[in-house]
Amino acid sequence: MTLKRTSIMFAVLCAALLGAMLAHPQEKQTTATTNTTTIAPQLQSTDTYAAKFICGVQQDNGAAAIYDAQPGSYSSKVNVHNNTGQSINFRKKIIWLLKPGPQGQPPIYNEQPTSPQATKFDTLNGDQALEVVCRDIYGMLGLPVVPPPSQAVQYAEGFVIFEVYYPQNAPKPPGDPLDVEGIYTYRGFQGPGSTGQTQCCGVSINVVTYQAKHNAHLL
Repeated sequence: MTLKRTSIMFAVLCAALLGAMLAHPQEKQTTATTNTTTIAPQLQSTDTYAAKFICGVQQDNGAAAIYDAQPGSYSSKVNVHNNTGQSINFRKKIIWLLKPGPQGQPPIYNEQPTSPQATKFDTLNGDQALEVVCRDIYGMLGLPVVPPPSQAVQYAEGFVIFEVYYPQNAPKPPGDPLDVEGIYTYRGFQGPGSTGQTQCCGVSINVVTYQAKHNAHLL
């Protein structure tokens, strides 16, 4: 009797286990896949230098014209020197002011706010220097360096801006790490003098040192 009762209880237990397994099937195990995205550190500026440029030829339209700059030929060069013992990164921006109007019309005045039209990232190692001249500026703006025959070089003026920067996960560079100087030359047009002889209006040169402005922001 005891053996029979045990067999019956064992059969009932097996049936109960089988029913539980059918009612609650085991979940299939899956392996989670994690995608890792690398985020580049933001670039933080420290010091900014804003240098003036004035290039090309301002045409002589007679005594009745109101000139932005006197008629003649203008040249600019901006020298940049790294005065530290380490590499300095900076962004160069060009802001061209008083652009010609559509289809060669006169410039649009009324103090039009103008954003940078060209940018370039540069690096100077310790005690290195570079020079930015009108040719470089015209190249960044897409202006012809060599004008068509019988035409003068296009007149252009504005700002060359140098923004020192560093990645936020890197050490901050020293303050005021660049020496920035502008050299500006002008030559007046040649024309007949009072005696009918050709004369020149003279040549002038000026050198300007640009100071750093500490206005940190994200690039």
